[in-house]
Amino acid sequence: MTSLRIVTIFLVAFAGCRAGENPEPARPELRSAQQQTPAASATAVPELTASTIDAAIASGSYTFLEFGGKSCKPCKQMQPILRDLRARYPKLTVGNIYMENSRDLLEKWKIQLIPTQVLLGPDKKEIMRHVGLWEMKDILAAFKKHHVAL
Repeated sequence: MTSLRIVTIFLVAFAGCRAGENPEPARPELRSAQQQTPAASATAVPELTASTIDAAIASGSYTFLEFGGKSCKPCKQMQPILRDLRARYPKLTVGNIYMENSRDLLEKWKIQLIPTQVLLGPDKKEIMRHVGLWEMKDILAAFKKHHVAL
């Protein structure tokens, strides 16, 4: 039954990503997010696994998790935004969890579509969750709304 649930999650997640791959006109806010400063592009976003995700959460700082896929276009579009987050907020722990390598984590975190972003507080509790491409200006507005002090 568990393997059926994992396969279902994988198919739903993959279908969700595919739905976002339709060609759309270039949007200026996406282009600006992709044109990063050298410092931001040099800040690689690490891939987290079941063992490393616990260490990241236990760090006592805010943790921003990106659940995605390596071949998912919206997930790829999130990467420069995540690098920029790491560059702007060195105390923020940012990490990728790829469905191809960590299907067990999709079920554990109740991920239904990708990309999904989850922000955890220093107390390890989920503060907010977002599904889909999340632009920097909207992430920063959500930080402000939820009183995230970085």
